[in-house]
Amino acid sequence: MRWQHSIFYFFLTWYSFGVILVGFNLLPTWLEWANSVFIITAGVLGIIYFVRGFGSGQGITISALIFIVTFIVEYLGSTHSVFFGSYEYTQYFAPNLFGVPIAIGFAWIMVLATSDAIACALPLTNRWIKSIVASLLAVVFDLVLDPVSFKVKNYWIWEQGGYYYDIPYTNFLDWFLTALVLHLIIARLFKKRHADRLWQQRMVLLYGLMIGMFAFIALLHALYLAAMIPIIVVAVVLLFMKKEHSTLQ
Repeated sequence: MRWQHSIFYFFLTWYSFGVILVGFNLLPTWLEWANSVFIITAGVLGIIYFVRGFGSGQGITISALIFIVTFIVEYLGSTHSVFFGSYEYTQYFAPNLFGVPIAIGFAWIMVLATSDAIACALPLTNRWIKSIVASLLAVVFDLVLDPVSFKVKNYWIWEQGGYYYDIPYTNFLDWFLTALVLHLIIARLFKKRHADRLWQQRMVLLYGLMIGMFAFIALLHALYLAAMIPIIVVAVVLLFMKKEHSTLQ
């Protein structure tokens, strides 16, 4: 559908300006709402991916499931320290609902969609292995997202320390477990109608673009480890995908 492609190109345009504005701290205060629009748009792309692959009914259901589950998990984490660790969100991703930015639910949809697309593009047939790989890819994204969001942008504040940029290890563990549970639910309860190669490729690109943006900001602020780990992982994954594509040809 044309509107789906329009949203994708709108995101690419928004992304192009956002990398410069956010990367070099050029975003004016009155334009802070753009952060939420950017993340929500990325989440909408994830919804389109699920709809194209699973059909409208299942795709919307999957997206709603991800949004509701992760929003509850984030609420329990940020208000009661049940998941991830002790942290709280600031107002940079407003509007907030019960202290949690609405955009966070869309961010999780984007993370689950992109990691699912990459895992499906790899030569993996076992449901558990595919879900584990996809969940690890979600954690890889957070390895650059969290340091930048915490240390540079103050999107949220960690109230307890850790060895990795003062972020507790429980954050990454719970990211993995949350993603794993959702990936397993999707694999077990929903049947993919067909693999939409175009939107699968777009999700792979989206994953790379998001990591690229945060890695760029990390490098600008000397967070070298946070930048290099995801970049190396993305490079390795792309090599595997290229090898698989060559084999199929």
